Amino acid sequence: MKRYSIKTFLLITSLIGGVMVSHAEESDSLGMIGDNLDLYAVLETFRTAESIEKFENSLNSPENKINNLDLNEDDQIDYIKIIDNVENDAHAIILRIDLSETESQDIAVIELEKTGEENASIQIVGDEEIYGDDYIVEPLISVSTGNMPPAFVILNVWNWTSVRFIFGPT
Repeated sequence: MKRYSIKTFLLITSLIGGVMVSHAEESDSLGMIGDNLDLYAVLETFRTAESIEKFENSLNSPENKINNLDLNEDDQIDYIKIIDNVENDAHAIILRIDLSETESQDIAVIELEKTGEENASIQIVGDEEIYGDDYIVEPLISVSTGNMPPAFVILNVWNWTSVRFIFGPT
C-alpha cells in the first residue's frame, strides 16, 4: 500500500472541491424549459418599451437574444404573443406561444397594478410548467442601514416608460 503525504491529499481534495465549486457557479439553470426565456430580461425589456407592441417586438427580435423557446420542437424559436387583460387599475399581460392552430401555452403573466395616483407595482409570474412552482420576478432595490443586513423594497414602477404608456390617456 502506498503512503500519500498530507500535502498530496490536500492538493487532490482542493482540486476536486475546486471543480465542484466551479461547476456550481457556472450553472444558473432552473433545469426547466424556462431557462430559454430569462424573466429578468423580460422585465428589463418591459421597463424600457415605449408600448405593448414594441415590447412584443423586442421580445421576439433575434438581435435582442431574449427569447430562445422552442416549445413545439420544430427547431424554430417560437413567437411570443402579448395579450393585455384589463380590470380597473390592474393589467394581466400574458406572454403566450401558439403551439398549433388549436393549442397555446402561457409562458408567464406580468401583473401590473396602479396602487396610487403616481404609484404602480409589477411582478412577473412564470408558468409552473415552464419555470416550476412559485417562480416570481419583481424589481427590488436593496436598502442598507448601519450594521443591519440589507432589506429589499419593492420598487414603484410608475415612471417606467411602458407603465406610463399603459396608464396614460388613450
